[in-house]
Amino acid sequence: MDDLARKLHILDFILAVGHSFEMKSELQPDFFSIQIAKANRFYLDLCPSTDVALAVVSGGREHCAPDYEVKRSTFPFWGIEFVAQGRGNGLSETPFSGRVCVVLLEYLLLKIAETAIPFGTSGSSSFSTYRRCRQWIEDHRFELVSLEEIAAQCHVDPAYLCRLFRRFDHQSPYQYLLRLKMSHAAMRLQVPGTAVKEVGEELGFADPAHFSRVFKKAEGLSPAQFVRFCRRC
Repeated sequence: MDDLARKLHILDFILAVGHSFEMKSELQPDFFSIQIAKANRFYLDLCPSTDVALAVVSGGREHCAPDYEVKRSTFPFWGIEFVAQGRGNGLSETPFSGRVCVVLLEYLLLKIAETAIPFGTSGSSSFSTYRRCRQWIEDHRFELVSLEEIAAQCHVDPAYLCRLFRRFDHQSPYQYLLRLKMSHAAMRLQVPGTAVKEVGEELGFADPAHFSRVFKKAEGLSPAQFVRFCRRC
């Protein structure tokens, strides 16, 4: 555990980085994935001292390519991938940069612990019901369109289903359904020639405008903007 605490590499943790913090491509370490459409990274100390309890060696943000793979067999550090929306606050290159990153990392670790599944509940009947309903949503995400339909198909009360998801997933069952649908939509829209209206209809959206609003809320871009972004990459 000492090595785990001492050496941490953070991806998608600090979402905006000043250009002065970027490293020339020929000097970048070779442990990053190559299936990346676009990346903005910073590097602090790639050889941290073993005398410190916690150190951040690098971080930044990445836009993953469709063929992205996670391969960690030769990765020299432990990593946290934090997925979030927003532009971030940026990071300036100062004598305090390393300490700022460590404080942010400690905060992130505390948030992860705070939102973890409550200890001792993984074997409970309520958790089993939650897992069963979550799996049903995943397996039938293309047909399901409402909370009431999810609850009826899972044979549970809608209010109870929402309480289960708030307890174990920190989101509503309908939000989880929409996240699955929008993840599928993003993959479909990366295929050349795919029409936005066609994808929306596949996922149960009769109104293209409604589909566009939901997609933009989930992905930060409208479907049309997302398609243009993929073409540029």
